[in-house]
Amino acid sequence: METALFYVLLGTGLRESEVITLNVGQYRQKGFCEVFRHKSKRISQKIPLPQESRAYLDQYLEKREALEEEPLFITRYGTRLQTLDVYQICNGY
Repeated sequence: METALFYVLLGTGLRESEVITLNVGQYRQKGFCEVFRHKSKRISQKIPLPQESRAYLDQYLEKREALEEEPLFITRYGTRLQTLDVYQICNGY
């Protein structure tokens, strides 16, 4: 999970707060993630994922067998990651 998260952040330029709000259903196998970029306007953008990021994310999701409405990245307890969790994971790299 840590590697997939790191490569999604690196490959897309998303903020920590944007990554933790993603659900599995927002990730598309065609290589895009649908992200709401602005909280006030709720503007949706499709962000392309680089091939390397997709490969790690696909491996992670294959192991998880997650449903569409579940968070894309979860803790070991099955809850959605928080901003501090992302910060700690990235500091490990």
